[in-house]
Amino acid sequence: MHNSIPMELQQLLHSYVQMISCELGDLVHGVYIYGSVALGHFNSEKSDIDFMTFLKRDISEGELKAIKGIHEKLHSFSPYADRLEGEYINVSDIQNRNYSKEYPYFAFGKYHGVVGIKSFSLFQVKEKGLKIYGEDFNTIIDEINWNDIKNDLGKRLNEYWVKKGKNPLLLMFDGWISLIVLTLCRIYYVLERETVASKMESAEFIMQSIDEKYLVLIREALRIQYNTSKKSLFKTKTERKKVARQFVNYIITTCNDRFHLA
Repeated sequence: MHNSIPMELQQLLHSYVQMISCELGDLVHGVYIYGSVALGHFNSEKSDIDFMTFLKRDISEGELKAIKGIHEKLHSFSPYADRLEGEYINVSDIQNRNYSKEYPYFAFGKYHGVVGIKSFSLFQVKEKGLKIYGEDFNTIIDEINWNDIKNDLGKRLNEYWVKKGKNPLLLMFDGWISLIVLTLCRIYYVLERETVASKMESAEFIMQSIDEKYLVLIREALRIQYNTSKKSLFKTKTERKKVARQFVNYIITTCNDRFHLA
């Protein structure tokens, strides 16, 4: 197990690797962790455990059933089992740049249907991911087209995050304030620097040059994410919601214009 993985996750990931390699054998090409765990910013109360498991072919219905069983069993090994979020991907499709297929997706410890592969997720694994089993990731893909990453992030901004930013109910909740604000900071950072960083690093980067009213909002998001204080930096949630909506519009417009996304 990689030395930088938090101690509280090592037993879970060790058990996962043992189960998946025992159940699927040589079918497993490699298992990789990315996101907050790989970046050294895992939050034991909030962070997901992002993973990608690459297989040497598409799986059968019987093999999918076996994988579902593995995720269910993992709950008896660790309270963090429901944080596992990731896909089971045919390695040959990625090697051939076939990103149009969809693959089995697991989140909250359960099967959640199929999803397409995102270039940005592959980019995160390549740039900062950790191998916990199998072949090095460079045996899968040596380069990811930057335009593919830009298109992926542009789609996320202009479809998913636009909708979230317009939802007045979501912006009344601390958790959504933290998620939306810090995720947008990270997207901006990636587009600007063309590399991967944690939400904390991205927020610190953008705070160096952002307008004062948004600076307070980012500090508020960090306060929520890292539990540094129970007291909000805003007098009311209504005031915070207003600034958050402005921030969402500002970041999306800035990214679209600066990086030619839309």
